[in-house]
Amino acid sequence: MKNKVFFGVLTIFFTTSSVAAQVYNQNKLSSPSWPYVLGSFVAGISLILIPIIIWPYVARSKQWKLVHKSVFLLALLSGVIGIGYFFDLMNSRPTATGIELWFRLLIALVSLVALFLVLKVARTAFEETSPVGLEKLVADRTAALSELNKRLELEIESRKLAEKEVAKREKRFRALIENISDGIVLNDETTRVLYQSPSVTRILGYTLEERHNQPVMNNIHPDDKEAFAKLYEDLATLPGQPLPFQLRFKHKNGHFIWLEGVVTNLLHDRNVNGYVANYRDITARKEIDDRLVQERYLLRTLIDNLPDYIYIKDTELRHVINNKANVELIGALNEAETIGKTVLDYFSASIAKQFMEADRTVLSSGQPVLNLEEKIINRNNEVRWVLTSKIPLIEQDKISGLVGISRDITERKKAEDLLKELNASLALQASKLAASNTELERFAYVASHDLQEPLRMVRSFLQLLKKKFEGNLDDQAQQFIDYAVDGAERMKQLITDLLEYSRIGVVQEKFEPVDMNVVVQRTIEILQEPVRSSGTTFQIKTLPVVAGIKTQLGQVMQNLINNAIKYRGELPPQIAIDAIEEGTQWKFAVTDNGMGIDPRFSDKIFMMFQRLNTNAESKGTGIGLAICKKIVEGHGGKIWVESKPGLGSSFYFTISKR
Repeated sequence: MKNKVFFGVLTIFFTTSSVAAQVYNQNKLSSPSWPYVLGSFVAGISLILIPIIIWPYVARSKQWKLVHKSVFLLALLSGVIGIGYFFDLMNSRPTATGIELWFRLLIALVSLVALFLVLKVARTAFEETSPVGLEKLVADRTAALSELNKRLELEIESRKLAEKEVAKREKRFRALIENISDGIVLNDETTRVLYQSPSVTRILGYTLEERHNQPVMNNIHPDDKEAFAKLYEDLATLPGQPLPFQLRFKHKNGHFIWLEGVVTNLLHDRNVNGYVANYRDITARKEIDDRLVQERYLLRTLIDNLPDYIYIKDTELRHVINNKANVELIGALNEAETIGKTVLDYFSASIAKQFMEADRTVLSSGQPVLNLEEKIINRNNEVRWVLTSKIPLIEQDKISGLVGISRDITERKKAEDLLKELNASLALQASKLAASNTELERFAYVASHDLQEPLRMVRSFLQLLKKKFEGNLDDQAQQFIDYAVDGAERMKQLITDLLEYSRIGVVQEKFEPVDMNVVVQRTIEILQEPVRSSGTTFQIKTLPVVAGIKTQLGQVMQNLINNAIKYRGELPPQIAIDAIEEGTQWKFAVTDNGMGIDPRFSDKIFMMFQRLNTNAESKGTGIGLAICKKIVEGHGGKIWVESKPGLGSSFYFTISKR
């Protein structure tokens, strides 16, 4: 169609231009020139050829539409005009000047172009109406339509795939939103809730219907409302930028929970036009954090109030933490002053080197150093001793520093030095005591042999003297001899008791199980004569087996039973022997009905040579109970008496079970 229009326009142009040129030529030119002649000839030939070229198409065409008729008539018109150009040449004057000469050449050139275009347009126009042309046209159009259909099908398929992908992504996105543990909320410009993910119901308890178009501020903790308002002020100035928050929100049940998340201002995005927030419940974590803060505070309070020096160093041996005691020890004003510094900043090089060597050992080996004695000089230039333990700090299998704990042991060190001096002194005293014991043993030997021998001689000669002069001496002389014999006997008994007392503990005998029932029965057999003559009776309960020295425990029982018989009252002696269990010891009791003892002398009777009765009343050396006391104490026990004059006495002593 465009080609047909173009052809008609060119034909009209050429026709009108030729007519205009002809009119101009008749009025202006006096004679033609060769350019004028050439141009008119070419134009005339071109215009005459137009109907000639179109005619074969017209002859073959079976359909005559208006367009075909119009084209053919215009072609005939152009041919007539071309014939007119030839008549113009024959009637023209020989000369022509001015613009018309060049205008005629331009018309000739345009006529040639028009001839070519008419040929092309005419072929197309007439071929379209022919059966062959129509078939070809239909085939071409069908092919074009088929190609177009294929393209449309591909585009439709592509769009379907795109729509499926969009639907798939939307489904995934919805599944993600609906199943994510974090809550997602969309608020309008006034913070009213437009949408919330299902997880919000799990977190806050409210459904979307309950919160829809409700301002978020209604659920904010009163103490956090100011922070919430400040958050949205910042969001207004920072569109598109996520801002973090930690706020307390009211749960549907009435309690408040901590939420942490980010909110983004997307009011500028037409697809969103609101605030998007996503958050999670951190109430449990906040409670843990609060407990950690409290524990950290309590721990800090504890270490700051301990008298021990506590500090933490990093791998470069720089101070990270110092408690108050350690800050005072190193002479700093406060803990902040010590952070990042080393012991070189507070101690002499020699002392600092000592500390740092131990620190590097801990860091390199990963093993603690325990109970290390360190000498320091404090801020007052006093020499102090501390007992230090250093332990490596390990984080994720890597040593990140060490913690040190030191305790001031200066007084203990002084006590140890004093103890060393005392030990040396005791060693000296022990040496002297050993020498004294040696002399005592030598004395015992002399007493048992050299002293007793003269006593035996005196006693023997006195008895011989009494026997030889019996009947020749008056009563007074006889009495003097009896006194002398009795004194010798008492001197012998005294020496024997002293020897017995001195031997107790000198020879270390091994403890062994001792059946006290057997010991008591053996003692009664030894004292058979005084028991029989005094009419003594016994009440003996079952006694335990103890750990001790059998002979010494026998001496204790013998002395106590003998004293009960010796210091009896007017009635025959009655002696009761019993034992009860008290913790780790056995408590023995020997009770009599004798003369009794004034409580004022309860302790005195266990001392050497302390007798409460004169010789006229009873016989004794005053050593028996002292021997008992020494034996009982040697067995880890003690001995005492409970008595009243005239009411008898109860002697108690304890013996360890083991």
